[in-house]
Amino acid sequence: MKETSFNHSSTDLSSIGRYLLIIVVVFVVVFTTQAQSNRDEHDSCKKAELLEKYKSQKIAYLTDKLSLTPDEAYKFWPFYNQYADEKAVLHRKIVLDIKAQKSSERDPDASLSKMFAYKEEELAIEKKYTSKFKEAISSEKILKLFYHEKEFKKKLVEKMNSRMKSKRPDKD
Repeated sequence: MKETSFNHSSTDLSSIGRYLLIIVVVFVVVFTTQAQSNRDEHDSCKKAELLEKYKSQKIAYLTDKLSLTPDEAYKFWPFYNQYADEKAVLHRKIVLDIKAQKSSERDPDASLSKMFAYKEEELAIEKKYTSKFKEAISSEKILKLFYHEKEFKKKLVEKMNSRMKSKRPDKD
């Protein structure tokens, strides 16, 4: 009977150790990536839920403040949703533009020019949709719309600030 030798050289053990290390590292990387992906997905879902909640509250608030009849609401909301989408695209563009420039690299004159260009673009959107809104609601209600939109945002910011203050530990 032939005996099998279990005497491995140290290079065989070190190569096995390397393979085990590689397997462990790959496992850790995959697990960490998956966990981060799940966290990002959860955060994304939470943001989507918050956005939907915000939109629902805004619709209820504006419908109430404008005293929209069912017929007015039926005609108005499709226009308003398009308007809100266009403004959101513009605001994302502004945010991306600001993030793209480091504050030390900003040319103040160029920044002022861009700021006014963005305001002009926002005004063009408001003018465009004001004529569409007139197909659904009166000019008086359109004026109320612009006022109450700002009021809604103001109240939302106040609410968020009070929540943040209540979550902070006291520094007494």
